[in-house]
Amino acid sequence: MVHHPKSSIRNSGFTLVELLTVIAIISILAGLIIGLFGYASSKAAESRAIADMQKIKGALEEYRLQYGAYPNGCGVMTSNSFELVRNQLTNTMQNPVTDLTFVDPWGNGYGYSNSAKFVYTLWSEGAETDTYDNITSGVVGM
Repeated sequence: MVHHPKSSIRNSGFTLVELLTVIAIISILAGLIIGLFGYASSKAAESRAIADMQKIKGALEEYRLQYGAYPNGCGVMTSNSFELVRNQLTNTMQNPVTDLTFVDPWGNGYGYSNSAKFVYTLWSEGAETDTYDNITSGVVGM
């Protein structure tokens, strides 16, 4: 049996420090990727909500041109109290808009409030209904 001095024996494998370093780097990269994905999906949801509201605004303008005023109503478009306004926008117009989406990307109904003949507000409550992350189209009037 031949004995080699300790300095000449080569250990194969990784040290604990090397393994922990690699795990830390992978964890940091995974965290960044997950964070970017969450940011991108929230921005996509906001963009979809804005696009939906643009379609609803177009239908409201068509309604105003046909009937001379915006539909009366106040509330969330998926509630029973808003059924009349939703039906007015999709069924009673000469050119009904059939591809309207009345539910935002977070599962909440879009809000609509008509405070005067030619003034309304249209909004989405955003991702969290109990915070101030609303997406609003602003007050529209003549």
